Amino acid sequence: MGVSGQIEDGLGSGLTAQVTPSRALLVQNYPSVSGRGLPVEQLTAIRLLREFLTTSAGATSMIVAGSAANPFDFEVTAAEGLTKWITGFRLNVESNNFNLGSNDFEDFGAVASPLTNGVEIFVVQGGFRVDVSAQPITTLGNFLNYTDDFTNFVNAVGSSGDFFQAVFAFDQPVVLPVGTQDKLVIRIQDDLTSRITTSVGGTMNAVAQGYQESI
Repeated sequence: MGVSGQIEDGLGSGLTAQVTPSRALLVQNYPSVSGRGLPVEQLTAIRLLREFLTTSAGATSMIVAGSAANPFDFEVTAAEGLTKWITGFRLNVESNNFNLGSNDFEDFGAVASPLTNGVEIFVVQGGFRVDVSAQPITTLGNFLNYTDDFTNFVNAVGSSGDFFQAVFAFDQPVVLPVGTQDKLVIRIQDDLTSRITTSVGGTMNAVAQGYQESI
């Protein structure tokens, strides 16, 4: 004789697990398309994440006078009461001489030369640094070594400014657990104040995306 059994909710609701016609356990991924049976605090624990990378002072503009000795770090960091799951980010630039289909490919912005030290992109998790860009990005073309997608509109800003967006998608989410020093970092190690400019003013910033979970 067989012995019957059932899997029951341990929180006292009396709900039991079900099986499919092929005798597989019927489960539901969370978050799901249905919130039936889930408490409000669980349904609202996971929320959309859209966050600018900023300096410690809260600045978002990467048009800074950085150097190897005094770099500017733009970061998304762990936060109190939240675990952040970063699935990627977008780097947005409006500047003269950001046309991938021209000689701008070998330069960086309005100054016709590569950066000296370059832009570093990395994450810190559990005290370990993991590079997103295997080498510092010193030219416009270098971005294509690491981006998963890009957009480039030529002469779209002011009289001759270009728009460039580099999309970085992570193979696995970068997790920034609550109460840690973990972070996503874009480090500017050169003076970009003369390189990122248009007739109506330049722009360079980055926006992380993913989701965040209340703890």
